[in-house]
Amino acid sequence: MALALMLQGTLVHRGKEALAKAGLFALPLFAVVLTAMMMSVYGKDASRYIVFDPLVILMTLAIGFHLAHWSRPVRFSARNLSAFYLFALSAAFLVRWTVVLASDNKAEILANPFHGYLYLVLISFTIAWNCCIILMCNESAHTKATDIANTDPLTRLPNRRSFEVILNQSIESARRETNRFALALIDLDEFKQINDRHGHPTGDQMLVEFAQRLKRHARTTDFVARLGGDEFVMIIRDAENPQKLSSIIERLKPYLNGTVLLNNDVPVEIRVSIGGAIWPHDGEHPREILRHADMRMYEDKRVHKMRG
Repeated sequence: MALALMLQGTLVHRGKEALAKAGLFALPLFAVVLTAMMMSVYGKDASRYIVFDPLVILMTLAIGFHLAHWSRPVRFSARNLSAFYLFALSAAFLVRWTVVLASDNKAEILANPFHGYLYLVLISFTIAWNCCIILMCNESAHTKATDIANTDPLTRLPNRRSFEVILNQSIESARRETNRFALALIDLDEFKQINDRHGHPTGDQMLVEFAQRLKRHARTTDFVARLGGDEFVMIIRDAENPQKLSSIIERLKPYLNGTVLLNNDVPVEIRVSIGGAIWPHDGEHPREILRHADMRMYEDKRVHKMRG
């Protein structure tokens, strides 16, 4: 039952909520069936292991399978280490089950020194597995804390802090490889009026919708973040000259502009102003490239106002 609960917790940990909920409802029935099976074979010999060990093997393999990261190459992690010890534990139980199944005198197995050594192995693997669970919880907490620190809570895009780190990394990488990259600063026009007219919940929903739209139409090589308020930014990896950057921005605008239906089918018009800058043409320091992008974004905004 402890392993069954561990499996249920592992499914929750890996985000498989529906499967975990179904398993939780099945636990009482599993407990009744398990108790009946164990009572039917329980005695002073090792016959009970014929029923017990296959159940343990199935549980440990299932938990290990859901914990393991099947990435190539396999990155060392507490989850993978925990899964390894679970698979080793499954193998140890399989050895005992095979020995018991193949034995003619099951009463003698309990007195056999091999059985004592096997118990030592099982206990060692169980202790190692528990240590890995502690490491896994610590790793999970660290990952969650890092995610909170680097992610905008409303749009789930990287936040300003994350953007500054990526921008500095992009500059260092471009210097080493003598490449260029561009930065596009994106601002929602008349966002304050939308908040005043429809309320902040509608404004928040508009920001979420716009963030999804921006992420959906950005290329896989681009980095998208929310700087705060109605201001977003893109780091464009392969824009090597102003003409190419301008072409990318003009292709992006039709996807970002347009009407969206928000709360209670409220139609809200999205209009964006975008200003671009290229490293190192518009400055080698992060502040310089951001300042040039900001100036061009406000130029784009003035053009929109003149056009009405």
